[in-house]
Amino acid sequence: MTNDSANTPSPPPLPQTESTPAAIAKNDAAAARKSTKRTLPSWLISTIVHAAGLVVIGSLSVPGTNPVKRLFVSMPNLEEIAIEPILPEEFSVSDIPVDETGALSDGSGAFEAASLAPVIAEIPELELPTALETPSINPLETHHAIEIATGTDFSKTFAMKGQAGVSMKGARGAIDRLTHELLVSMEERPTLVAWLFDQSGSLNRQRREVTERFEAIYEQIGDVSASGIFSKFEEEPLLSSIVAFGNTVTLRTPKPTSNPVELRLAVAGIEEDPSGVERTFEAINRVVEEYHGYRSKRNVIIIVFSDEVGDDQHLLDQTVNDCRNYAIPVYVVGVPAPFGQVETMVKWIDPNPQFDQEPQWGRVNQGPESLLPERIQLAFADAREYEPPLDSGFGPYALTRLCYQSGGIYFTVHPNRRTDKLVRARDTSAFAAHFRQFFDEETMRRYRPDYVAAREYQKRVTDSECRQALVRASRESWIEPMDSPRQRFLATSEAEFARNLTDGQKAAAKLEPRLERLFEILERGEQGRAEETEPRWQAGFDLAMGRTMATLVRTRSYNAILANAKRGLQAKQQDTNLWLLRPSDTIEAGSELQRMAEKATTYLRRVITDHPQTPWASLARRELKFPLGWKWSESHFDPPQPRIRRTGDNNMMPADEQRRMLDKPKPRREIPKL
Repeated sequence: MTNDSANTPSPPPLPQTESTPAAIAKNDAAAARKSTKRTLPSWLISTIVHAAGLVVIGSLSVPGTNPVKRLFVSMPNLEEIAIEPILPEEFSVSDIPVDETGALSDGSGAFEAASLAPVIAEIPELELPTALETPSINPLETHHAIEIATGTDFSKTFAMKGQAGVSMKGARGAIDRLTHELLVSMEERPTLVAWLFDQSGSLNRQRREVTERFEAIYEQIGDVSASGIFSKFEEEPLLSSIVAFGNTVTLRTPKPTSNPVELRLAVAGIEEDPSGVERTFEAINRVVEEYHGYRSKRNVIIIVFSDEVGDDQHLLDQTVNDCRNYAIPVYVVGVPAPFGQVETMVKWIDPNPQFDQEPQWGRVNQGPESLLPERIQLAFADAREYEPPLDSGFGPYALTRLCYQSGGIYFTVHPNRRTDKLVRARDTSAFAAHFRQFFDEETMRRYRPDYVAAREYQKRVTDSECRQALVRASRESWIEPMDSPRQRFLATSEAEFARNLTDGQKAAAKLEPRLERLFEILERGEQGRAEETEPRWQAGFDLAMGRTMATLVRTRSYNAILANAKRGLQAKQQDTNLWLLRPSDTIEAGSELQRMAEKATTYLRRVITDHPQTPWASLARRELKFPLGWKWSESHFDPPQPRIRRTGDNNMMPADEQRRMLDKPKPRREIPKL
């Protein structure tokens, strides 16, 4: 360091200070205070600078690190908030593109896809869990999260709409439509289809039709494939698997295959199951469990061929949830459900020509089309039968709901289907159920049953007085079916005639309280009828009220006319020994019954006017064919005499001798469980 003191000017002279001790102490204190004032800004500035540096350093992020954030959740008082249903925690991711085809279509065309593009319903149609778990108040560590939009086909809380009640005259038409569905699916992704066949004897015809169509299906797919449309896929565009089910479930193809010959042989080798048990939903669950792993690379479709509702319907909710979780649509080629009935009568002809070929009729569970009974069961005035077997326009409830909620289609197949005339029992095809009348599917679309879970169905019923009354009345009439009144009274003697009249009154006395009970139930729901907007429930309630009142009027007027007959009837013919009750427009039991008859007629005519070309209108029209009153008519009855035939030589010959001389008939086998 250079010494520049020689060139530096001298500092000014210091001021003179006092040298006394007191003065020195005073000067030292002043100097100390001045020194303190000079040093204060320095440490303050230092503090500020260091603090600012810490702030800058803290705000910097180190590259390549992801700091953990802590999110503290506070729990409000549960008594202060409304409990909302918790959505299911499970979710899946779909990479399936959504098109404008599929369930978005109205189904009016013959070649519209109905399952590939799910449609969101207005109300979720699956039950949601309602249990509320208490959330934890511990801090939750959350790292970077990625939210992925999932398709509706993977969500339990959205209802995919399939189609219900697509009518076909034969299985061939359904298979052609299914071929189109497969082609649409294959344009999107490679596809695996599982073909499920029930092993009942009544499905032999359909199995043969499918076997004949397998090669045609793959030929058509091969023609499309030749155009190069599937060249974008590295894998086989279509694989198939064959499954048979009856009392057990059997995979007929160990591995999915694309060989049509192998598939045809697998179907042809299905043996008939004599047990009569059909584990339909267990078979579908088995297929989902077996093949859901293919969903990462393929669409998976299930196609079921069956003519019954299945003996394991308790698995319905589980099956619906599984199919929706994995976005597996279910198609069913089945039978129409009888309108408001459980059983149908199926025409069975022995498939072995060595046995008697006369038709036999067996009972098969093919209905009903709704979850709970929505229609009363009453006998008509003209016969001892209940409502005639009518086509409901839809399939059995459980299988149809599965198709509808998984995005598939339920095909109602019947060989005698025609809407232009009635079908007689003798004209019913072999292995088919007898339906007296069929209805147009476009008309019936407005009357689709509620394909929802039991809890949601119950809610919709309890929210309406009209619906509650209809379901309760329908259930009670199913438990105790109504009897028809006696209309023939033999009068070979006065005592016998009086006894027959008394027996008739006893039957009426037994029937009348039950009818009054039904009427009281329906009357309580009458005030809610004006608020009902669904055509199906409107038609159901009006028909039930009209038929119940009409039957009640007939029963009361019947009882009254029998009571009057006990006082004596004046015969106009000498040989009268049989009195017959005939329907009449005249009601002799009082003005109250006359008013009830007019009200019943109003309800029934409203059904015909507001719901034409439907099963409800058909039953209402039949009810109105017969007046609500009664009148007597006279007749003569000759007791039957034993028939005796004589030969030419006057020798007596039994009447069945000619039958004995004919060829011995073929043996007759009992009808198996269908």
